[in-house]
Amino acid sequence: MAPGSCGACDGAFGRIAAIENCCYRVPHPSQQEWIAMKRTFVALVAALLGANASACPELDALTKRYGITFSGFLTPISSVSLPKFSKTGRLLHLPIHTPEFVSDGFKHKIVFDTETRKAWILRTRGFFGVREWYGPVEADDAKLENCQAEAEKIVEPIGRS
Repeated sequence: MAPGSCGACDGAFGRIAAIENCCYRVPHPSQQEWIAMKRTFVALVAALLGANASACPELDALTKRYGITFSGFLTPISSVSLPKFSKTGRLLHLPIHTPEFVSDGFKHKIVFDTETRKAWILRTRGFFGVREWYGPVEADDAKLENCQAEAEKIVEPIGRS
């Protein structure tokens, strides 16, 4: 008997597959299954795209303004050997989140000086492992002091504790 010749493979029941000289019907997903698959797909896309977002919109705005990503900067930012922080301002160390699926990308941190209102960017990791400072970048309108909950470290001014 040739594949598909058992009489049931007439194509009237949707997709038909022939295996070992007989046929069976491959069921189509129901409308509820399609909806569930679409919702799952949307949730996965949202999770992947939202992986770089922080809970601080001010930090997100600064990140977008300078195009800071795990692959580098979209806007040229001058590099420096070491940043020049004030002695009277607090320093907020604000990490920029990188997607978890990127293992060899750069990791960036904004170090914001509350006195001068300047932000410095520390770039680490990457394919060859770097530690580079960039900036300062203007953060006058960014209101990064609102991001204290996001800070991985807050350094108090010299002489105060």
